[in-house]
Amino acid sequence: MGSARKPRKKRKIKTDANLGRSNLVIGLTGPFGSGCSRMREVLTQEEFGFQPFKISHDIREELKSENKLIEKGEPGWRKLLQERGNKRREKDRAYWVKKVLNRIDKAGISTEDIVIDGFRNFQEVQEIRKVYPRFFLVAICAEKEERWRRVRKDYRDYNEFEDDDRRDQNEEFDWGQSVQRCVDDADYV
Repeated sequence: MGSARKPRKKRKIKTDANLGRSNLVIGLTGPFGSGCSRMREVLTQEEFGFQPFKISHDIREELKSENKLIEKGEPGWRKLLQERGNKRREKDRAYWVKKVLNRIDKAGISTEDIVIDGFRNFQEVQEIRKVYPRFFLVAICAEKEERWRRVRKDYRDYNEFEDDDRRDQNEEFDWGQSVQRCVDDADYV
């Protein structure tokens, strides 16, 4: 009765890029000043251990390399970032996502949890969902008055804040700022 079973051969797991990556990835979106950066800081603490990435890092680096970066708080600094983000996405909706993916690849993060801060365009969210099957978009939202209190030092006046906020929420072209659409698409709010 004791028939011995043959040991099974171990199957090789395909790592084809088209199959997606296995990392747990949390993407953060929300109106500026809501607390996405703070959430990124919390998730990267030792007890959670997420590896942090920020989309605007690549925009800033590109502007810096061209000596066009304006310091945070200088007039027009956020508008400059918005315009550069839009310009690159107009030709390639996944431009900034590809930049982040390149940084992730260079960091050699194959199984670690990742947090990506700063999704401001709906098309970028759709692109990252194609790559990471375990991607969850989290929207962090705060009342406008609270956001103004948090970012007022970065603005000359409330009108400049209002202009940036209006543009950030929903520009009328696919490659533009569309934070409200990202919030609406979020897996968690």
